[in-house]
Amino acid sequence: MKFDNQTPFPAALELGSTSDIEQLGLLSCRVSYAWDEDGGLSPLPAAEMWPITRAPQIFEGTLLLPDSDFRRQDIDILVFGDAVAPTGKRAREMRVGVASGRFVRQYDVVGDRQWQRLRDDEPWQASTPQPFESVELAECRAFGGKASLDGRQLPFLMNPAGQGFVVEETSIAATPLPNLERMDRRIEKWDDRPVPACLQKPQGGLLLDTSGPGSWEEIGDDGMKLTGAMMRHSFQQAPPDFVCPRGGLGGDMLLKGFDESGLIRFALPPEVAKHERGASAFVEVGALRSSFALRIASLIVLVPDRRLIVGYTAAFRYMMQPRDVRRTILRWSGDTHFTLER
Repeated sequence: MKFDNQTPFPAALELGSTSDIEQLGLLSCRVSYAWDEDGGLSPLPAAEMWPITRAPQIFEGTLLLPDSDFRRQDIDILVFGDAVAPTGKRAREMRVGVASGRFVRQYDVVGDRQWQRLRDDEPWQASTPQPFESVELAECRAFGGKASLDGRQLPFLMNPAGQGFVVEETSIAATPLPNLERMDRRIEKWDDRPVPACLQKPQGGLLLDTSGPGSWEEIGDDGMKLTGAMMRHSFQQAPPDFVCPRGGLGGDMLLKGFDESGLIRFALPPEVAKHERGASAFVEVGALRSSFALRIASLIVLVPDRRLIVGYTAAFRYMMQPRDVRRTILRWSGDTHFTLER
């Protein structure tokens, strides 16, 4: 099948077979935007556009998967940035959040702490958080890490790169608490085992849902359930907390705690493109004609650079006939800029 990209944006068409005669087409398009002081989006120059990802690659320690994957069902939201205290202040504790439409996620950010106690017969308590101006929002700051057990290093499976995981009481004093915590599952005791509060997937970690049938609590020792949960999440680029169900995005995105001003708000393109505005695929197979609106599959937010990278996809099937003319045309209709509605 021939592919004709008539847009100014990077795009690719991948083809595969689902049977001897049925073919699957996967169309990906990526648009890189900058947001301005008013929250409007403008496409970057062609030289600064992010290309289509055809193979796994690492960006700032996070694995980015290929853009074309029909098994990816929902919208990945990846936010890169630091938690930043308000202008002119240092914080001991604050909250960061990402919201759009029905999608709302918030984490608590806490200054550096250690376990301490005054007497041996007293319970261990977390020290007062140290004040900070900014905290890196990476998996190394979330709960996890490696604990000492009989002289061996035992990794916390959900996040081996984190901090706070303790097995032997003799290691408590030397183990720092995590800086990122869930609002509803704050660590109270040294042997608590919360699901890590991660904005990106930890490398080598088996991060699952916090509750429900896909959580560690429900899976237990059931290998079949574990395999199913891992398969479901393996095709998504974002951790479970930052996978937005289809239909959940709104017309803007609000970031809390990523900037000295406190709040950042910018426009979002429609989740599903419209024929009068957005990217659409026009497919020709023999005498058959059809069109498909592309939909958002991923949002990568680079807060320090004020950049938003939007990944669009569309999938279609067709019957393979050797003599048929086959062509896919990608077009963008209407304005490529988006204004934030007040």
